[in-house]
Amino acid sequence: MIKMVQILHFFTMMSLYIGSYGHISSDLPLYVVNSFQPQGIVMNHLVINQSMGYVYVAARNRLYQLDMSLNTVLANVTTGPKNDSINCLPYQLQTCGDSQLTNNTNKLLLIDTSGSRLIVCGSIYQGVCHTRSLTNISNVLWEMDMQSQNDYVSVVCNNEKGSTVGVITQGPTVNNNVLYVATTIPNHKRRSIENPISTRSLQLSDCENKLFRYAIEQGVEGSHVKFPDNYQHDYKYAFATGDENGFVYFVSTVQIQKNGILFKASRIARVCKSDIMYFSYVELPVSCGEGQQAILGARYEPNQDDTDGILYLLFATKQGSSLCYFTKSHLDEIFYDTVEVCYKYKGYNGTKEIVNLLELPTPNECQKDDGGIYLFKPGASLTDLIVRPKRVDLDYCPSYVVPKRQVLCGAYYLPSNMVRLVTSNATLVYEEHNVEFTAVTTNLNHNNTKVAFIGTKHGAILQVNINTSTKYSTINVGQEILPDFIWDTDPTLKVPHLYVTAKHSIFRIRAAACERFRTCGDCTQAMDPYCGWCILESRCSTKKECATALYDNTRWLGPDTQQCIYATQPTPRERTLNADIVTSVYLLPVLVAQNKHKYECMFNNDYTSSAQLRPKSGGFTEVSCKAPPSSSLPPSPYGEDYINVSLSVRYDRQVDIVSTIAQFYDCHLYGQSLQKMSPCVGCLSSQWDCRWCVSQHTCLPQEGDASDLCTSNHSVCPTILGVAPGDQHISVGQPRAITLYAEHLPSVGTYRCEILIDGNREATVVPATRDLALNEVICNEHSYNYTQNAVTARASISVAWKLNFIVDYREFQPITFFKCSVGHGDCSRCVTSDAIYNCGWCGSSNECTIRELCYDPTQWVTSAHQCPAQVITSFSPSSGPLDGGTRVRISGMNMGVRVEDIQQVVVAGSSCRIIENLYETSVTVVCETSAHINEASGKISVTVRNITVESEQEFSFRNPKITDLVTRAGPKAGGTVITIEGTNLNTGLYIAVDIGTLPCRVVTPVLSNTLKCTTSPAAHVMNNQPVTVHFDNLSLQTPFTFQYKENPTVKEYSTLSPNKLTSFLAGGRNISFIGSNFNVVQSPKLLVTVRNRRKRSIFSSVIQAWKHKRSVNELPALKDTDYLSSCVVINNTYMICPTPLISKGQGSNASTNISDTLFLNSTPLLKMDNHVYNFPPNAYLKYYPNPQVQPLEPQSQQRENEYLKIKVYNLNKDAITKSEFIVMIGNQRCYVDSLNEEDVLCTVPPRQGGGLTYDVTYKIGNMAGNLGQMSYYTEPSTLQQNVIIGIVVAAVVVVIIIIGIICFILRKSKMYKANKNDFQKAMENLEISVRADFRKAFAELSIDMSDLTADIGDFGIPCLDYRTYVTNLFFPSYRYHPCMKEPEAHSELPSDLKQGMSQFLSLLSNHHFLTMFIHTLEEQKSFSNRDKGNVASLLTVVLHQKLDYYTEIMKSLVSDLIAVNVQRNPKLILRRSDSVAERMLSNWMYICLYPYLRDIAGNHIFLLLKAIKQQVSKGPLDAITGKARYTLNDDRLLKEDIETEILTLFVAPSHSTDDEPVIVKVLECDAVTQVKEKVIDAVYKRVLFSQRPKSDELDLEWRHGRQGHLVLPTQGYTMEAGSRWRRLMTLSDYKVGNNATLALIPKQQEVNGSQQDMSNMSNHSVDTTALSPMLPEDNSAKMYHLVKYSDELEAKRESTINRDRHKHIAELYLLRLINMKGILQNYVDAVMQAILNRHTVPCPVKYFFHFLDEIAAKHGITDPEVLHIWKTNSLLGRFWVTILKNPESVFDIEKPDTIVASMAVISQTFIDACSVTEHKPTKDSPIHKQLYAKEIPTYKKMVQEYYKGIKEQHSVSDQDVNAYIAEISRKHPCEFDVEVALKELWGYVNKYYEEMNESLENDVNISPAVQQRLQHTYSLIDNAVNGV
Repeated sequence: MIKMVQILHFFTMMSLYIGSYGHISSDLPLYVVNSFQPQGIVMNHLVINQSMGYVYVAARNRLYQLDMSLNTVLANVTTGPKNDSINCLPYQLQTCGDSQLTNNTNKLLLIDTSGSRLIVCGSIYQGVCHTRSLTNISNVLWEMDMQSQNDYVSVVCNNEKGSTVGVITQGPTVNNNVLYVATTIPNHKRRSIENPISTRSLQLSDCENKLFRYAIEQGVEGSHVKFPDNYQHDYKYAFATGDENGFVYFVSTVQIQKNGILFKASRIARVCKSDIMYFSYVELPVSCGEGQQAILGARYEPNQDDTDGILYLLFATKQGSSLCYFTKSHLDEIFYDTVEVCYKYKGYNGTKEIVNLLELPTPNECQKDDGGIYLFKPGASLTDLIVRPKRVDLDYCPSYVVPKRQVLCGAYYLPSNMVRLVTSNATLVYEEHNVEFTAVTTNLNHNNTKVAFIGTKHGAILQVNINTSTKYSTINVGQEILPDFIWDTDPTLKVPHLYVTAKHSIFRIRAAACERFRTCGDCTQAMDPYCGWCILESRCSTKKECATALYDNTRWLGPDTQQCIYATQPTPRERTLNADIVTSVYLLPVLVAQNKHKYECMFNNDYTSSAQLRPKSGGFTEVSCKAPPSSSLPPSPYGEDYINVSLSVRYDRQVDIVSTIAQFYDCHLYGQSLQKMSPCVGCLSSQWDCRWCVSQHTCLPQEGDASDLCTSNHSVCPTILGVAPGDQHISVGQPRAITLYAEHLPSVGTYRCEILIDGNREATVVPATRDLALNEVICNEHSYNYTQNAVTARASISVAWKLNFIVDYREFQPITFFKCSVGHGDCSRCVTSDAIYNCGWCGSSNECTIRELCYDPTQWVTSAHQCPAQVITSFSPSSGPLDGGTRVRISGMNMGVRVEDIQQVVVAGSSCRIIENLYETSVTVVCETSAHINEASGKISVTVRNITVESEQEFSFRNPKITDLVTRAGPKAGGTVITIEGTNLNTGLYIAVDIGTLPCRVVTPVLSNTLKCTTSPAAHVMNNQPVTVHFDNLSLQTPFTFQYKENPTVKEYSTLSPNKLTSFLAGGRNISFIGSNFNVVQSPKLLVTVRNRRKRSIFSSVIQAWKHKRSVNELPALKDTDYLSSCVVINNTYMICPTPLISKGQGSNASTNISDTLFLNSTPLLKMDNHVYNFPPNAYLKYYPNPQVQPLEPQSQQRENEYLKIKVYNLNKDAITKSEFIVMIGNQRCYVDSLNEEDVLCTVPPRQGGGLTYDVTYKIGNMAGNLGQMSYYTEPSTLQQNVIIGIVVAAVVVVIIIIGIICFILRKSKMYKANKNDFQKAMENLEISVRADFRKAFAELSIDMSDLTADIGDFGIPCLDYRTYVTNLFFPSYRYHPCMKEPEAHSELPSDLKQGMSQFLSLLSNHHFLTMFIHTLEEQKSFSNRDKGNVASLLTVVLHQKLDYYTEIMKSLVSDLIAVNVQRNPKLILRRSDSVAERMLSNWMYICLYPYLRDIAGNHIFLLLKAIKQQVSKGPLDAITGKARYTLNDDRLLKEDIETEILTLFVAPSHSTDDEPVIVKVLECDAVTQVKEKVIDAVYKRVLFSQRPKSDELDLEWRHGRQGHLVLPTQGYTMEAGSRWRRLMTLSDYKVGNNATLALIPKQQEVNGSQQDMSNMSNHSVDTTALSPMLPEDNSAKMYHLVKYSDELEAKRESTINRDRHKHIAELYLLRLINMKGILQNYVDAVMQAILNRHTVPCPVKYFFHFLDEIAAKHGITDPEVLHIWKTNSLLGRFWVTILKNPESVFDIEKPDTIVASMAVISQTFIDACSVTEHKPTKDSPIHKQLYAKEIPTYKKMVQEYYKGIKEQHSVSDQDVNAYIAEISRKHPCEFDVEVALKELWGYVNKYYEEMNESLENDVNISPAVQQRLQHTYSLIDNAVNGV
């Protein structure tokens, strides 16, 4: 049964609707059995032929015939669009002028069972019908002749929005069914239908064709009814009841226009089946509640014998919609009463008019008798009516009794077409607000509960219990529900199935999805009438689905159950006792004794024991099971003494039917992992029944073996009670014993004390003795100390016996250790220390200590009177004005212990008032000078306790003088620095300057002759403001004044490049400013802010970005950096500002070799004193990388007035003009005439002076340099010139001819032979070599990878932990972003800031605000791609604990992104990551796919990486160029035949001699660094790369014998005589042979002597000088390893071995790529299969792909390539390519260039496989495309199958994804520093605050409260930051 449910669930999810327009229920896959969803089709009607097993679907322009499962389309017929016009009849279309292609909307779809045909009526051709075969709707049985006017019959409304309903039933004709049709009468000019309700014939014979014509036609009359023109019906439903004497009913909403007013009313009309001419037509107005409401839909449900039934009506109400009903019997009573009132009472009930005819004239038409006579007997019924109508010629009969049936069904001579005037009220069942109902049906369940299924316009199906009038469930399908609801009547169904017609789909849904309820409580409390809890299957199911309850009702708990099955919690048990566990289970079903089924107990789902059952009262059953042994139980959680274990009662060894929690406690933990410091008390205080065994120092359960030394009494626990009072304060350095009070101590064993002082890392262990008599423990005498520089330090103490058994201790006053010397640097401070420490001043050692530590106790004093005399060490200031008021701060020692001790202070002979509150004991006295008459100088004296001492320096009384005011005007913005000149200006302590009433901030330090201050801002222009200087109590007003002038203004700015504000990084480019009042500015500066860049990133990171082809906008962000340059004011209206230098250091030029496509935006600001000119918002100063100017060629000669060509790289012409490139030849300027990106041409000036050679220099802004020397060309004499030319020309001609002939002959001959021999030999050798290499390499790699696979099986792949993984991917430019760390205990934030950040986090949790926040940021031009990535990652961190909300936001942003760009080029969507949405999608993928990457795909990727590394290491690898024999990258292929041998080396252990040596295989051509790396890989193969020692920390030592230890230098090289080439030395150079022993040792310091010895070991004939560094100091020297190379990077390589060998054909060695590819193919295939495995698709991938499918359908995208590209860009190209290119982000591994090169080829192959375009490789295609030409189509197919498989699988709900993400969080708990992320995000709010406010105001979806909260948050944070 469970498997069947799983299969059902699988098919349900596969059929989930893909392109919805509304909200889709997360439970929809559980309800949907099958669905039919043609792309872009609008559904109309649905009918089912249950007996034949067909489903017929009518849609706009389509007809479908399906099987009952909806899985198979048996027929598909196109019915439109057709050429038609609503104003023309079908046979007139050829001459009709306004015909056009018109959609054919189906208006009627009925099955004529008696005629075995399907009736189809559409809106085209004025609403005609045709018939089709029921077995195959492709076969048309009858259709109208378009050209025949006689065949044309209009049946239904030809308006797409008009209504039509119909029913086939018995009619007025004999033995023939007819079609009753009710349709809306269209309003257009061509009205082919005049009668809204009619009876249509279904007869079609060879003799007569009456099909679809009126059943009865008599002139203008017939089987139809016509309404007044002011009537307009909207028909909703039609049904028939009874046999041929029954009735047909029509349900509609009618619009009646009367006196210009439009009335709406709901009507039910009835007509007799036997009525030929519709005389019996009667209308009843109906409603449900107060007011007239429109009917939205209806459904009639007859009872089993069809004698009665219920008509359900859907009404529109003011608040929403309602479901109401009439019984058929009640309706018929109302109809009978209506006819009776008209016939018997002429339409009146007393004076109240009840009935009238449709025409509504006055008087009432029921009174019209046409001269007839109505006769009634008293009390007669309507059927006894006697009438003598004039129109009936019955003269022979005095009276004519109307037949009983004819009275009810009318006659032409009776009043007809009645309408009741009194509204009848239906019974209300259910009402829903804010919802529009569209469809309804009902179903009766097994318990006779009637359930209504109500469809809505917004795509929901409401399930309502009619018995209780309550809604219990809602199914959201996301599309408008249409009226056609049809039940599947198959009696074998265990759950009823309902066919639902939605706007774009047909669903077959189950009436109940009980499996959505996981627990019994959820199941029964859901009140789903179909669902109950199947006890023995432990699931929610229908009664029929519960197989175990078919014969026992107690095994299925229905929705009316008051209580569920449950189990009581058993009594806790001690885990080591293995006792029985007993629980009581309520409602446990009784099993038959002879039945093979049984119950058992399951603990933690891994231990089983048999269950013993015993019935109890009250419905309970006692279940007893054997507890698992202690070894089978998990350990207790840290800090707990028990473990909770799930206990389940399992039925039939498969189903856990009830569960509870069993607790197992562990007494043994006390004293071990719990309560280590008070084990006994902890044991006896636990909630469990434990006892403490003193001698064993163990906590045991009471039920165990008894012992005399075990106790359960707290009072007898061995306990330390406290420290003796005399030992509570101990001085450091003093040997002291510590006495501890104790009780109940064990009498045996040794004791020790452990004292841990705060701040010390380790405790001090001291032996102790026990005093039995006094119950004391005495810690032996010991001298203590602590490291803190503090007066006191507390210490904790513990006592152990038997060395390891800790004795309990109670809380008591801790021991305090103290240092007298701290804070008591002199005697006065020492004697004022706390008396409890007993500190005193030791005169012999001049320190504060205790008496016991003073060497001479006679010099130890504790009284201030015994202290030495005071000493004055300094004072400040040293001068003051004669007016006094100067506060002098006097510093010294022993200056009293309180302020009263200071008796007097005299300054230069004048008394000085002591400031008491500024006194500091012993060290500081502050006093204020009094006025002095004359200038004087003198010492300062202080009198303490009648002892007076004087200072060594003197204090001066003097008055300053002011002689000049240098700056006398400035802008009113302030910021002008005023210089006051004079003498003694540094007099006094407090110096202040006022300009008028405004302060001028003094610039310190103040000099004797100069005082500077900075002006404050003024509110307006002020002239002649006095300048006053204050020196303490002295105020001097200068004779000078200062003027505040208007601030400067800037009208325009520019550089020499028109409309461009650009510069090079070196700066120095002039920006010209034109404005006014520049002369008032003292210090204008241009400030440039580089935002969110590291200083070094502008250089090193830009270079790295260029190297790795990244954008500068992706550089790491840290903080804003400001750069300044000083401006020059030319005049009052003109100023020049050079651009600042952007550099790490002054003059540094680190921006060379940068691509000219890179640039850096910066924000400029012009500061003019305090006045700031802000550039326009979009004005950025764009910095370009510095150009590279190449030196001139040596011995360069130029003629006068000719062009000097200067080679330049990366010269961006936007940042320079010709006049700004200054070239100087000597002292003359060489004016630039031509300027481009690669060279500069300047005109050489005439030579001046007698010299020929001059220095050539250049200057570009701040860049300057020497290009070398240039010589002027001098003309020789004419005769000499002619002779020289003739000789040279002749010689050259002769030599060229001779050499050419010889070379041509020799070359042709040798080339032919050499090429032929070389080619043949190379082909033979290469074929043999490749074949052998492949076999050998594949075998070796298989062995190596088998070992590696085994290691992986033991230790697992080195996958990074979750935090490191997401950090690498969220912030790839950061080594470790601060917000990714564990939350730290930050310093307490100000309350405003804390509250503001909390509110900001709350705002980010608001969906509308967050989307507005992101959209507003992206609208800003200054919001770079780097900012987008930063914001996305910061939001991911902030919302990491709310990933369900994060998913919702991400989907919303992606949806918005697609909506904005879908009309441009949908194939480019999600291609890049230049939006926040795409970055958030990347982060979401990183999080969601981590488990799949770690557990499944990671193994295969890691094996591929190791396989590449293993194989590369088996062949020669050039340590300089990185070229290798084994690679997949042709750029990194070593196209040389390097012959080498494999060496087997033994690596000895570093320290121990007992360990076995490690075997390592290397190549004799390997450099020492390469060998070292292979050795480290082998020795530390089971150690993570991050934990291995670094290669540069170790040396490789060659050991030969006992004494032969030789360190192999890593940077050794040999030098070829007469050549600039240096070759890196290899193992063969050092003569290291096979089976040699090496060892890794710590890095050694190399010395020249040892290097010289090593160089002599070279076996080369070349000169081997002393080993040098890897890069020799000679810049012309070149280093190589295996291959020499030319100057240019892309030049050819040449072999370094045997230079006289023939050159090989390099292209032949491309076969090595094929060799490498074949070796790795299995691993590449495994990676592709792991990534593209359609059977293990991660839940989030399915979820997001179905989301993309929905978005595509929403926007009408039908091109499958677009969806393919979207899915590739969102998963394969975004996530997997990133992982393949950056495996170090996932694994703890090294990523050398050799692996990177090969992985790049594999990644590109993967990208090609994901492409939708076919690229057949040609000979000109890249090598990697040719290499994988065969595999790429296979991989393409895998990608297509992967996408197809996901699309066919069931959809994933939001709950499933959220549960999946929650599981990731549970398995990898990780907290980030959200506070840091919030602060950084707030920076963006602060920057764009105004724009966000504007967006909030314009967004109607955001309430004003959100804007107010943002403003409040901004205010809080701004106040906190600015200190308000």
